[in-house]
Amino acid sequence: MRKIMLLVLVLFILGIGTGCTSKDQDVSYSGRIEATEIDIRPEVGGVIKNLWVSEGDYVKKGQLLVELDGESLILELKQAESAVEKAQARLKDVLSGARSQEIEGAKAEIRNIQARLQQAKKDLSFFAEREERYRKLMEAGAVSKQTYEDIQHALEKAQNGVEVLKTSLSKARSRLDLLEAGNTANYIQVLQAELKQAETLKKQIELQLQKTRIYSPLSGVVELKNFEAGELVGKGDNLMTIIDLKDQWVNIYVPQPELGDWHLGDKVKLVADAFPEKTFSGEVATTPNC
Repeated sequence: MRKIMLLVLVLFILGIGTGCTSKDQDVSYSGRIEATEIDIRPEVGGVIKNLWVSEGDYVKKGQLLVELDGESLILELKQAESAVEKAQARLKDVLSGARSQEIEGAKAEIRNIQARLQQAKKDLSFFAEREERYRKLMEAGAVSKQTYEDIQHALEKAQNGVEVLKTSLSKARSRLDLLEAGNTANYIQVLQAELKQAETLKKQIELQLQKTRIYSPLSGVVELKNFEAGELVGKGDNLMTIIDLKDQWVNIYVPQPELGDWHLGDKVKLVADAFPEKTFSGEVATTPNC
């Protein structure tokens, strides 16, 4: 929130019981009408899908100003909703007892991984032997360095494959152990925590999606607009500036010798040269002591 100068005016002030004297008087001073301005900054970034206002428009509090493209967030929300549903289903199954088909499925998964691991170990042994052989051939100049490096890469890939399958086998065995041991309190707590985490992520994405629609926090006038529809705006960028017309004041420049003629709370009437037919009422908000 900042203070902004709206207009420079020459103000004719009709003093009523002004200053340290009781004499009413007409005096003329220069001054500025000023007001508070609010910068509209999004809490999320994105491409502007719709921009509903222009500079100079009057807007009401709560009016929709800008809508950011939320397609990616919508996709994330669908994925999060699916994760919640799966977590709910798993917890429900566990609370109702492990079904025999789940145990058989876990055993089948272990057998599948074991078969793949056995083949991966054979591949690893094959490439290890070839790596040693081709290294000697390269040193003897019988094969190129590139051919040897290709064998090395194949060996590394086989090693990584074995390690990944070992990890998968360990997880599969742990899952079977839990299913066969029954639904322990710890396992139920794990599934409950997973469900809570999925629900929290879903709520966070929903909140982010809500933030793609930006509403005016006050009634006022759009003074400045920095982006157009189709442009990419970042989190915290200044989309536009709105002037709060309900929070206005006039700064009057009083010569120092006359400062003692004014007091806090003095009632005044103001006539601006831009609107000579109108008279505005006000009071002194700040004044030096006389």
